[in-house]
Amino acid sequence: MNLSIKAKFIAASLSLIALMAGLLIFLLRTQEGLEMNMNEIIDKNLTAIRTAEQIKYHVILYDDLIFRYLVTDEKRFLDEGVDALEEAKEWIQRMKALAEGKTEEELLEQIEQDTGRYRKGVRAMIGLYRTAVEAERNVQKRGLLDLFSGGAALEASIISQKDVSRASVTGRSRLNRINYQCEKMVDIYRVKMDAAQAQMRDKIRKTHRAAWLTGSAAFAAIFSVIFLLAFDILSSIRTLLTGVQKVSAGELDLELPVQSSDEIGRLTQFFNSMTRSLKEKQQMLVTETITDPLTGLYNLRHFQAQMEKEISRAQRHGHPFSLVIFDVDHFKIFNDNNGHDTGNILLKGIADLVRKSAREDEIAARYGGEEFVLILPEADITQGKIVAERIRSAVEQSVFPGMEKQPGGKVTLSAGGAAFPQDGGVSSELFKKADQALYKAKNAGRNQVQWA
Repeated sequence: MNLSIKAKFIAASLSLIALMAGLLIFLLRTQEGLEMNMNEIIDKNLTAIRTAEQIKYHVILYDDLIFRYLVTDEKRFLDEGVDALEEAKEWIQRMKALAEGKTEEELLEQIEQDTGRYRKGVRAMIGLYRTAVEAERNVQKRGLLDLFSGGAALEASIISQKDVSRASVTGRSRLNRINYQCEKMVDIYRVKMDAAQAQMRDKIRKTHRAAWLTGSAAFAAIFSVIFLLAFDILSSIRTLLTGVQKVSAGELDLELPVQSSDEIGRLTQFFNSMTRSLKEKQQMLVTETITDPLTGLYNLRHFQAQMEKEISRAQRHGHPFSLVIFDVDHFKIFNDNNGHDTGNILLKGIADLVRKSAREDEIAARYGGEEFVLILPEADITQGKIVAERIRSAVEQSVFPGMEKQPGGKVTLSAGGAAFPQDGGVSSELFKKADQALYKAKNAGRNQVQWA
């Protein structure tokens, strides 16, 4: 029936109007309380969870940008990294306003202290890196004829490199600790949400008992009507209770059927809206942590994790797979002639071509700058070359803004590949072999695929 609860009680018996009206008011007030509590709990805890995730995301982003700076020596990555860390600090300040318990405050203080130490460590590592680079340059300037007299510079270079390595290990340890602390903060607020949901379940049980007692008061007079009405209400409440339990267990795909347009039906609609919102926000958080913001492909950190999984799977089943690294030819010339905005449009276009050319089980990521990487499960050397050549050809035949200013009047890719297990049994070996093959393609004239 689509009648409201009030209409159902009036239809049941005019003699029990007062009783039914009281029950209706009770149910409405309970509904109001549940809606307010659920809104407050969701908003507060999700805000806290998202804030902790943002702290973690910006610290990881800072680490990634510093890594890019050390690899490419491009100052923009260093500047972007500083901005990312400042964002992390702002999120920490926001989290302070949300923290209530002593545990959260102490954990937040640890995060803030470790972030400060991590930043100092990174600054020190950058200083050591610059010292190592300068020492290596000095050694190269002296040349082979001056090798013995340049021993001091060479020794300084080696010492600086060791210092960089030690600083990197220390920084990684601090970064892991910050990530662990952020995850712990997220867990704290998830536990709070679970506890609040348990309280809501308790309120629903109390509503159940109150409704049952009220119906029992008129049991002798209108037993059949009250029984049917109570059964309908309690069935809906049990459905909601089951839904709350499933959502608290992580089943965010749950969609409860709306069986009426009364208050229970509206509460069910609100519950469904809440679960959809939770799922969307969870998916957004996951997406932000594993994708490259410019191209939409996976970022390097997620790609490396998938690489290790693929190696384990291939070793377990004895199957091959291929790794391909792509690099945009003359990308610096393209940027100089067309500007960084057009360069970003080019990278997005190439990323779309890589994504469209790859199968569903193939994993594509942005390796950094103008480089892309692709894992080809179950693909041996022959199959890997075919896929790489297909992507290279697709880029060469595509039209991009500003391509007329490129050498040859078109945008091209060079690619280097390596296959498991022939070219290496661990990720570092495969990356090294694929990178060497890429340089072979560059030296051979670009716009081609070479294999290890």
